[in-house]
Amino acid sequence: MFRGEPIAFWTIISGFTTFFVLQAFGVFIPFLPGELGEAMATTHYFLVFFGWIGLVILGAQLQFYRALTGLRRYGPTPLRIAYLASLVAGLLTLALAPFTSDTLFLVGLGIYSIGVLIHMGWLIKLRTSPLFKFPLDYYLSAELFHVAGIILFILYYSRIKTPLELTMFTITHVLTIGWISLTLQGALIRALPMFLGQVINRRLRPYLAPTHWFSVFSSLVLVLGFLTDSALFYSIGGSLWLASWVWTLFILITSIKPRPPRKLIHAPTIAFFLPGLFWMALASLLGMATVSGITWNFDIEPVHIHLALLAGLSLIMLGAIHRITAFQIYTLLYTGRRKETAVTESTLLEEPMVKYIVPFINISPLIVVAGFLAENATLIATGGVLNILSTLALSVVIYSNMFHYVKHRKEALPYYLKSGEQPSS
Repeated sequence: MFRGEPIAFWTIISGFTTFFVLQAFGVFIPFLPGELGEAMATTHYFLVFFGWIGLVILGAQLQFYRALTGLRRYGPTPLRIAYLASLVAGLLTLALAPFTSDTLFLVGLGIYSIGVLIHMGWLIKLRTSPLFKFPLDYYLSAELFHVAGIILFILYYSRIKTPLELTMFTITHVLTIGWISLTLQGALIRALPMFLGQVINRRLRPYLAPTHWFSVFSSLVLVLGFLTDSALFYSIGGSLWLASWVWTLFILITSIKPRPPRKLIHAPTIAFFLPGLFWMALASLLGMATVSGITWNFDIEPVHIHLALLAGLSLIMLGAIHRITAFQIYTLLYTGRRKETAVTESTLLEEPMVKYIVPFINISPLIVVAGFLAENATLIATGGVLNILSTLALSVVIYSNMFHYVKHRKEALPYYLKSGEQPSS
């Protein structure tokens, strides 16, 4: 059932490629003067949220939906092309907008939203599938926050007056607390145990649906706190949101605990996910403390952002991309003919090589954060360069798998043979 989907694969690869561009920008931004530095920082921002994070999330959601509902493929073909083309074109336009005018932001958001609406259409259509189940409900709810974030950005750059507190800061938290958080919760509970050869704790499965709605409600209340600058919504929403994550982590921990006869497999995956979760948790606590009125003797904003997104979320996403792309390529090429090849999923993962890369990928974001704490541009750049080099080393594995797929895709069996169906006469 878990077979690869090319449009999902190419969306994820597009997001991964964006990661290198935004890292390069991040290295030079601290040294740029005035308006140029601000423009580059805004470009960096959109490459992070709508490129690196956005494209990877959208691609992963497509793969999960197709795998769990048994969909043959997303279509029709012109819509698939329009989907990826609009996302990439919208992203490039947003990247250029800080150097021109607010009008180009609106154009970029409009183009990008075409792809997001196509994506939503596919997800909503599959909502009626009898095979619709956890964690697909998380992804559908998350995309509503994604759409809301884009609409709020359109209002922000249109300079339309609203009763809401519309700033880059508040809209960012609509995306992180709603869209990214819900996607991550659903993906972690479903995917991480599977990646490690485990299963979701059976005793806790009846609580998955209520957990989803509790997470949605807590995210909504906290988002309203940011948009209305309400202390009541901040306190209630923040407490509920943290509680939803504590419960999510409890389900996760009890699900990945090895139970005979099962053993943990693909151990390098843990070295991506667990540190990433720790740094995200620390960044969340710092953010909640700041909102509560605690002051710091350093600039908390870049520390909070880079701890959450570079040291936290990016680590998790790199681990997921490493596993998902190898898994997708293996199933796309070798489902139905595994006895005919010496290639295995472990072969594509290149785990002996990856275990030497992981420490550098873990250390480099912390050097960047230390640079922000010390307000040292050289230290920030050093961490950024190390992060680029370590990610490049990981990309050797990911891109070699991509080229392997391109080279051998014509040898793959037709889908109807993989699924046990027979060709029509």
